[in-house]
Amino acid sequence: MALSMSDQPSEGGPSAFHPAALQATVAQPDKVQMASDKKDMQDVYVPIQLFGHGTVALLDTGCDTSIIGARLLPDGADVRPTTHTLLAANGTSIPLEGEYNLHFWVAGREFNTCAVVTKSVHEFILGIDFLSENACRWDFGTVYVLMGDLWVRLHQHSTEQEHQYVFSSDKCVAAPCTQVEVLVDVSRPTWRSTNCDSWVIDSLEIADGVVAARTLFGAEDFRTVMRVLNLTDRPYELKPDQFLGTASQVEITDLKSPLGGGNCPSSYMAA
Repeated sequence: MALSMSDQPSEGGPSAFHPAALQATVAQPDKVQMASDKKDMQDVYVPIQLFGHGTVALLDTGCDTSIIGARLLPDGADVRPTTHTLLAANGTSIPLEGEYNLHFWVAGREFNTCAVVTKSVHEFILGIDFLSENACRWDFGTVYVLMGDLWVRLHQHSTEQEHQYVFSSDKCVAAPCTQVEVLVDVSRPTWRSTNCDSWVIDSLEIADGVVAARTLFGAEDFRTVMRVLNLTDRPYELKPDQFLGTASQVEITDLKSPLGGGNCPSSYMAA
């Protein structure tokens, strides 16, 4: 919630001083934006150091539990079994790998949280569990958050151009001159549903003479199937968690037959 000037600390050094005191009054919007209008939404990130690298964490007050993408963890990470369950906004169950105790740094200060681990998300999300435990206060007017006695400036980006990444689920061997159906995992930036019902991944040559076919899938598909064509004269082995491409939002359209014979089969166009 936004803090009034009377709520903000007047003592305690520079780290406790609210940055709004050095800024002009922020103009208020003249209309209320609907939260469901995905194109007007912006995700908000805090800069952090994680596993020795600079990155960002998404702040999400609508998420009860902190989440980290499995592919962000170092090799050999001690992921423990979890009793948590994770549901998307529409009630779809999100598959979990377990949970992991995370240590990270914000402006040189160490924080920790227990996050559930999933292959269906490829970002680090700090949920309401972390924000409550650390008594974080979010000033929406100036896009700062108070973590302990430290005011941290947040970063924003539009959610309109989000992408999803596709990886093979298991090892699979494509025989020479054949096509196989490969089970794949779909990874998204956040657990939230998007305003787009369908996504498409374009064909990609994943090795000489081996092509992952263009595939259309639904917005809530965390796991799906795509075709891989082996055009060579030797077997090709897909490794578990092998990257197979990036999916983009699409709009489904029904095209009229140019001969006037009714509707052609549904096709898709890149958004």
